[in-house]
Amino acid sequence: MANTRISLVFVMLCILFFCVPTAWATLSLNVGQAPMSEQTRSARIKATKEALQQVLVKLSGAQDVLSHKSVKSLLNNAQNYVDASRFIAQPYVGLEVEFDQSRLEQWLKEQQLPLWGEQRPSGLLWLIFQDPISDQKSVIHAASEHTLKKELERAIKRRAIPISLPIYDLEDIAYVAPIDIWGQFVDTLYMATERYQARATLAARIYPNSEYVWQLDGFVKDGDMLRLVSFTGLDTQSLLDKFVDFYANLSAARFAIDTKQFANNNRVNHIISISGTSDIAILSALQNYLSTISVIDDFAHISQHGDTATFELSLLTTQEFLHETFMQSQLLKPIIQVDDYQESENGASNYQWQP
Repeated sequence: MANTRISLVFVMLCILFFCVPTAWATLSLNVGQAPMSEQTRSARIKATKEALQQVLVKLSGAQDVLSHKSVKSLLNNAQNYVDASRFIAQPYVGLEVEFDQSRLEQWLKEQQLPLWGEQRPSGLLWLIFQDPISDQKSVIHAASEHTLKKELERAIKRRAIPISLPIYDLEDIAYVAPIDIWGQFVDTLYMATERYQARATLAARIYPNSEYVWQLDGFVKDGDMLRLVSFTGLDTQSLLDKFVDFYANLSAARFAIDTKQFANNNRVNHIISISGTSDIAILSALQNYLSTISVIDDFAHISQHGDTATFELSLLTTQEFLHETFMQSQLLKPIIQVDDYQESENGASNYQWQP
């Protein structure tokens, strides 16, 4: 009996673990991929430049960054920024290149171009597909083996923005029918997204239109913001690329750093106090986390009182923007809320470390 109970618990834990929706691809900001028709030096140089272009779009969140006057010079010296590279066979024969992220971020700052760090808003996508032959409509969910799922994975990896699909289990089915996704019922889908704790609700229906091309109709809702979109394309991959580009551009416009405000080494100094840092290991994990946030240009651990650590931050943004970044990761919880960010009498923001 005891073994049976243990087995049941193990099965339930596995179900819970594997049913958590994820943006399957690792969202590596400093990795780009490009096809290669042959393994020659000239082909490798060309592929490295293409991979660097992908990474620049990821790091800035802006597709038009590639038209900046200084990009051509950077691309001609792309090899100087390479940390590692390898040949790949999937999704095509080509080259995967890992670049020095910190150096490229510094380059973006020097050129006063947008900078978008690793803390990015998550989105949940309600996706439905109409088969061109049978006209049958299928909900694409986290456990689907549909081609659209792989195409979505490629699209989100290319822009490095976290988008997940719903589990579409009994709880989802009770609230969201296929007609709700097909009909783009915003309120229904928005409420059903709450269980996933995603910031944005996305929806898309893909079908063949009367002109014998593919069409995607969809929306993005984030709080009070709602945007409706419609795209056509010769294949479903191009549609998902356009939709993910739309969402990524929309998010970057709201959350990427405008480095022009911080030219000539202008910085915003800010003090934060973080409780829950009772030992060296926890403090080290916290410092590693702070080092990944691009809006923080530099920081120093200035004092420790009990389990509360105090840091002085040098910011490339406002205090409000920093707080919004913390809220996206949910690793730092506000202790006292005052006008959209936390502030004590000495001007320090107060948070609880909850990894």
